[in-house]
Amino acid sequence: MTLLDVTRLRKRCDPQTLGVADSTELDGRDDRPRQTRATEALDFGVSMTQPGYHVFVMGESGSGRHATVHQLLSAAAAERGAPPDLCYVHNFDDPFKPRLLQLPAGQGAALRHDM
Repeated sequence: MTLLDVTRLRKRCDPQTLGVADSTELDGRDDRPRQTRATEALDFGVSMTQPGYHVFVMGESGSGRHATVHQLLSAAAAERGAPPDLCYVHNFDDPFKPRLLQLPAGQGAALRHDM
């Protein structure tokens, strides 16, 4: 049985080869993993504006998938207007089928307060 030398348990690199003096120079860089097909698929899924489409993301723990999705969704949300408020109100003609009101963003809370 061959034993593993302790010095081989960790990979070391020369900090001079990183191209930055310290971590403060890393701000503003794109942190998305370089998985072109995955990010293109995510971009495509987020661009779908019709109802009924969903995006399912999977990957290894620690792969950065959560941060990548959050970054992409935040950028997409900043480009789009706020969605309308959706409010269900009682339907007196058919109590088992409430009516849907679509109000301008932020007006749903005012309607609730007035009700």
